[in-house]
Amino acid sequence: MIVFNISHQYDNVFVICRFISQVAARYTKDAVLLPTLSDRARYDTEGIADYFVHFLEKKPRGRIVEGNIKIGPNWAQDAGIYEFTFQDGSSVQGRYSFVYSYENGEWKISNHHSSIMPEKAVAALKKVSSQA
Repeated sequence: MIVFNISHQYDNVFVICRFISQVAARYTKDAVLLPTLSDRARYDTEGIADYFVHFLEKKPRGRIVEGNIKIGPNWAQDAGIYEFTFQDGSSVQGRYSFVYSYENGEWKISNHHSSIMPEKAVAALKKVSSQA
């Protein structure tokens, strides 16, 4: 199990903006981000940075529950399950996949998809429909 804290609980706005810029720069110029906690797909650096601004407001702490990495010529992929716990005590488990491309001498994220695990949502829908 890998644990990571991406919020770093920075108080300085400049440091937060710099961190978000560094995260967004890890994506290719034509990357696609389909994020966990947003209904909006992100197709450019500004949109990706915007997602992380709002995500970091929740002060996430994450851990990779399981993952599978495959490497090919000039590409790699990582897919699995991760869990985020937030400052308010809530948590969410999600499925993720990253596709990396080797671009201009650097590995960059070209596709990042993350979605909440569906089991709880399906159970809630079944409960509501059975009460109708």
